[in-house]
Amino acid sequence: MSQPIRPYTSVHVDWTHRSLVFVNMPLPLPRTGDGVIGIDRGCVHTLASSNGTFMDMPKPSKAELKRLKYLQRRMACQDRTNEARGGKTAKLASKRRRKTLSEFNALQGYIVRRRNDWIEKTTTRLARENILVAMEDLDVQAMTKRPKPRPDPAKPGQYLHNGAKAKAGLNRSILSNNWNRLMKRLQDKMDANGGNLVIVPAAYTSRTCHQCGNVASENRESQAVFHCVKCGYEANADVNAAMNILSRALAKTGGGTA
Repeated sequence: MSQPIRPYTSVHVDWTHRSLVFVNMPLPLPRTGDGVIGIDRGCVHTLASSNGTFMDMPKPSKAELKRLKYLQRRMACQDRTNEARGGKTAKLASKRRRKTLSEFNALQGYIVRRRNDWIEKTTTRLARENILVAMEDLDVQAMTKRPKPRPDPAKPGQYLHNGAKAKAGLNRSILSNNWNRLMKRLQDKMDANGGNLVIVPAAYTSRTCHQCGNVASENRESQAVFHCVKCGYEANADVNAAMNILSRALAKTGGGTA
């Protein structure tokens, strides 16, 4: 006997692939609290809140990453062997290659489902406990653009160092934290229970002292440490940013939650 479909899940049939596709819909969440909270999205900690707590998305373990890389290398080797034997399309008919791909997809799918489960549980808790959640407006697409090449004027045809390797690592970190999906699911759930997700400008939230309002790049001693050069206030840099985000949201709503 099949299990009943939960009320917040819609189903449609993808006739192209002849499969059922389950689509997440806003949950009718009963709110259990009327708190207000600011959230700063980051790379070291996925979410840092204005009340000083950190929420970290589960990342693939070293063993899982090692296995994924091994399967990728094995599949590439199988592709080269199959192409040498029967052309570029031969790899699609290889049983060993399909088996490797199936194993890779299974492991990758497990990692994605674990990440999405964390997103659903975290956004559900935030939506249930708070009537107002504040987040900064981030253009993830612009933030993850590749740096432009820098031609060397002294050596035509050659290029100067442009930090592409470091930027690629930062881009992977940003994308792996799924900032857009987090905000979208939180928006769905806040709307469902009558809460308010307030989006505020991101400019200078990490450089502004929440205590005295001083804005200076020197306030940010390191990734984790905020130390105001004017009043001496010290805090975790992400928590300080989250407090600024909440303050901006309260100012935007007139100090209320509407």
